[in-house]
Amino acid sequence: MTNPPPRRPRMAVAAGLTFAVVMAAGSPLLAAEPPPPTAPEPAVPAAAPATEPPAIAPAQRQSTETPGDIGRDNASDAEIQRRFNEFERRFNDLRRELLDDRGKDFDWYLMAIAIFLALFSVIGYLGFKRFEAEAREHVDKAKKHAEAAQKLVGEIAMKRDEAASLVEGITA
Repeated sequence: MTNPPPRRPRMAVAAGLTFAVVMAAGSPLLAAEPPPPTAPEPAVPAAAPATEPPAIAPAQRQSTETPGDIGRDNASDAEIQRRFNEFERRFNDLRRELLDDRGKDFDWYLMAIAIFLALFSVIGYLGFKRFEAEAREHVDKAKKHAEAAQKLVGEIAMKRDEAASLVEGITA
């Protein structure tokens, strides 16, 4: 018999799916932040003519890009990493807030359970004391009835002896 695979906590699965969807669609949290300040470009003197690099035929160019780097440069990689780190920090902050709120709820539940148990233990104790007092009262009544019954048993024994002596006197 094989053991079933371990279940992942729902919170972790939901967090992972949320993270994946937000990363795939682009984070609205990160899109709202202003672009980082850029250094102003140095002013080009008006007298200096702009020179363009000589035209190189496409066959003469040597590409230093790998297939995974096409269309990206180091600045965009750094920006992506910075945005990812910021998103991850915000995500962890929200997760921490969620866990703190759940912890507070858990504290309230424990406090309610403790109050409930304390209340019912006091009610149970008072009920037991009342039950004990009633039981003592009934025991005392039973003792009085037993004493009264002993007296009556003594009287019955005396009347039986008297009746037996009368019956003997009549039959003799």
